[in-house]
Amino acid sequence: MAAAAQDSYVTSPASIVILAAYGLLGNLAAIILPVVVGSLMDSGLSTVQVGYAEAGDMGGIAVGALLWSRLILRVNWRIAAACAIPVAVAGNIVCGLVPSFGPVLFGRILSGFGSGLLAAIGSAGLAQTRRPERAFGLASTA
Repeated sequence: MAAAAQDSYVTSPASIVILAAYGLLGNLAAIILPVVVGSLMDSGLSTVQVGYAEAGDMGGIAVGALLWSRLILRVNWRIAAACAIPVAVAGNIVCGLVPSFGPVLFGRILSGFGSGLLAAIGSAGLAQTRRPERAFGLASTA
């Protein structure tokens, strides 16, 4: 029984680095928020519209992470990441190509949802390592 439990750990250093990167990418919107706000303001959106767009982004992250945190242990993480990355990228492309409020709001929510999934994958994966406290510590300082 103990051997079966050990087999379920994520032990590959490359896998741990990739999971940490997913966690970082999932939280990147919060890190670069001032840059995004500045570029949206420069595109001609009002302060209120930019506020709604970024609230949509943060809300998308929260909803994506919460929804996927319940499902992430039942699906293949590689497949989930292969779906999440294009969703987040598509949301950002929409924001860059169409600088009007409706598409920007939709794009920020879409990007946030994909980012939330990546954050959930990173957190769930790092929790499955032999020493999750060390994995989270390394991921948060990298």
